[in-house]
Amino acid sequence: MSVFDRFPDDPVRILDADGSVVGDTPDRSPDALVELARSLRLAAHADRRASSLRDQGRLHSYRPVAGFTATQVASVAALDPQDTRWASRPTHAAALVHRESLVETLRSRLDPTSGSADTPAESVTSLRSAAARATGAAWGSTHHGDDAVALCYVDGDATSSGAFHEACGLASALDAPVVFVCVPTDRRQAERPRAAPAAHRMPPSRPARQAAASGLETIRVDGSDPLAVSAVTAAAVEHARGQPTDRPRAVVIEAVGCRVTDSAAASSSRLEQYLRSTGALDAADLDAIEADARARVAEAVDEALSRGPAPPAETPPTARTADDATGAAVVAEAAETPTGDTGAAHTRSLTPRQAIHAELRAALQASNDYVLFGSTVDASDRTRREIDALASAVGRDRVLSLPVGTATLVDCAVGATTRGIRPVVTAGGSPAAVAAAVDSVTPARRSADAALPPVTIRVPTHSVRPSDASAVCSSLVRTGSALQNGTAADEPADADTAATRDAGPVVLAPSAAADAADLFAAALHDPRPAVVFDPPAADHARTMVPRDREPVVLEGGSARVVRRGDDVTVFTAGAATRPTLRAAEELAESGTDCTVVDLHTLAPLDCETIRETFRRTGRAVVVQPASLAEGLASEITAFLQAESLLYQEAPVVGVTPTSDEGAPDEQFSHSESARTQLVRDIERGIKEAVEFRP
Repeated sequence: MSVFDRFPDDPVRILDADGSVVGDTPDRSPDALVELARSLRLAAHADRRASSLRDQGRLHSYRPVAGFTATQVASVAALDPQDTRWASRPTHAAALVHRESLVETLRSRLDPTSGSADTPAESVTSLRSAAARATGAAWGSTHHGDDAVALCYVDGDATSSGAFHEACGLASALDAPVVFVCVPTDRRQAERPRAAPAAHRMPPSRPARQAAASGLETIRVDGSDPLAVSAVTAAAVEHARGQPTDRPRAVVIEAVGCRVTDSAAASSSRLEQYLRSTGALDAADLDAIEADARARVAEAVDEALSRGPAPPAETPPTARTADDATGAAVVAEAAETPTGDTGAAHTRSLTPRQAIHAELRAALQASNDYVLFGSTVDASDRTRREIDALASAVGRDRVLSLPVGTATLVDCAVGATTRGIRPVVTAGGSPAAVAAAVDSVTPARRSADAALPPVTIRVPTHSVRPSDASAVCSSLVRTGSALQNGTAADEPADADTAATRDAGPVVLAPSAAADAADLFAAALHDPRPAVVFDPPAADHARTMVPRDREPVVLEGGSARVVRRGDDVTVFTAGAATRPTLRAAEELAESGTDCTVVDLHTLAPLDCETIRETFRRTGRAVVVQPASLAEGLASEITAFLQAESLLYQEAPVVGVTPTSDEGAPDEQFSHSESARTQLVRDIERGIKEAVEFRP
């Protein structure tokens, strides 16, 4: 009988607590079982020694795996070298078995800046992200024809979250070869005596039963029985690696019976007693295993402490490069003429949204590595129509329309980058959802050398209110600036990290069709994560876009002076550019001559253009359709104060729109009166800057 045909509440158990056989023994050689016993002893000693070094202050960080050593060691033994591990908490015991030495594990914890960094074989991420990223990595393997399986360790705290259930639905929809191993980490979830009456206890989390609602194969196993865990995981990995059938390949394993205290000794003793009863081990062999484990751990600790912290990880080979064979030049040549376009042979009349759509379609047709991830939950009707049109043009295997939220969708795309996929995500939904999605791509880095996933996130501003989208953009500017300087968002920048400014994310806000085409094509081939904000539909004016264009490389920003004047410099971007030009033209009739700078890239900023244009006038206005705090205006003001204080003739004026009294935000954001009001606000800000006298 298959392990998947058991009664859902009946956990698989092979060895009892005293080592007696109570189930079907696996078909494994005695040598393999002895090696498993060695690994259990080694993992238990290594965990205790590392915990002791952490308490002594000799390791900067180390999270013990006591209580789950048997589950980790026995489950990871079923993986092949090409398989990947994902976890919402470090799995040091599994690392000793699967492609990672104890020396490197300890060295990675010696440096405070890399205390929780990923390893070549394992990616440790947040509770919310681990399952979705593992699913993306598993799907990426099948997209390239590989048979690699992703094994993801999920905390009990994460199994009760909506993100885990979304990941289960995602794995079912993609038929991804992923195995989730759910282990209890909370006192309420561990099976241990409780003083509270049964009627007052919280029911334990049942991830296996909950995952079955998504159509996944589920199985419960005794987490303290290494033979049972090994047999169940091997069956799950074989099922996931097999050919697609009418049953989903994803499997959820729920480990029960784990203890919060150290169960490695008990689990090892259970297996050792069984091996002694079969004659595979005797007392002398056990003493030799114990001595060997202690010696190996002591030798590894001495070597790790003598060699010092591990060097920073290099950029993975899956990162995109500006000189990719399918670069921006190829994309520009491959872009097709929209239906009904009968313009000149070398130009096209497009809106910014059409230009971005054309570049995306060309990239999908130029390389099989590009994949579009779209959500059927957060997307607007217009975005769904665009996704369907692209799917008809390049195939459903290249354009994924998935029933998950934006944050989970981005996490899935991040996981796919580890398998060579170059994902483009069409985000949507609430501003909070967009911000959460971007945070998952550009977290505060642990070191300036940490690599970021090459994900391109497209945010159609028609799917959210423009003012809200601008607010999200403002937070991105702040986070992006911090990442470029190698610091956390709430830490001051260090002058010594200026060399890492180009390593952060790219935030783009094009305002015209030609700019949108150039910037989006550059973002697709930039090795950094990129966020591209579409101009809202109300500002979609058609402009001519050349077919043969020089590829743009995003280095240090890409601002453009769209109007020159001598009285004041106005900095703007995206949807605010057209109202700013309109205000500048109207003020020119009264004698106020403005320089208007379209920033294009909000992170990184084009510092050289900002500096030069400001020094010509000595007065500056920053147009930002959102809160002025901690956004674009704050970034530019701080830069001008640091770089051009002696040229400043007036305080920098920030302009944010004011709505008509009593008008809802939706009406204000999309109405003609709102755009007219924004023009008046910009004019008022320009007059304030020009008329200021000290």
